[in-house]
Amino acid sequence: VVLTYATVAATAYGGIALSAQLFGADARPDFPAITSLSQYLLIMGIVWTTAAFGEEMLFRGFLMTRLSEVFGGGAVSWAIALIASSVMFGLVHAYQGAPGILMTGLAGAAFGLWYLIGRRNLLPLIIAHGLIDTVSITVLYLVETGVLPPETIPGL
Repeated sequence: VVLTYATVAATAYGGIALSAQLFGADARPDFPAITSLSQYLLIMGIVWTTAAFGEEMLFRGFLMTRLSEVFGGGAVSWAIALIASSVMFGLVHAYQGAPGILMTGLAGAAFGLWYLIGRRNLLPLIIAHGLIDTVSITVLYLVETGVLPPETIPGL
């Protein structure tokens, strides 16, 4: 299980680096400077509740299930639901630009497949989503506070 989470996190980080090289752009959103531990902890709380828990409940738990029902509930309907929810997930991240839409759409598709393969269990997805975002925000925080050099983040 830990290896799976690490693979997803590494894939997400690699995707950001790849999109920076392919598109000559940065796939991460412009966050305000996180220069204090209290700001970091506040953002972590927001990330785990709105992004990790909220987005997985909405896009995988609710949207995929409802779209599948609308399209008949069979295997084809789940495939349509997977594609549609992944596209919507990517578009919700439009503030990240075209590379961010692409990468989050692909991540949404991977999470959607994981949702279906894992018998629609959201807990591993919530944990993986939270860990990916935690790594991203932590790296941003460590760069802002001077612990890590700016080169740590491709495209920064």
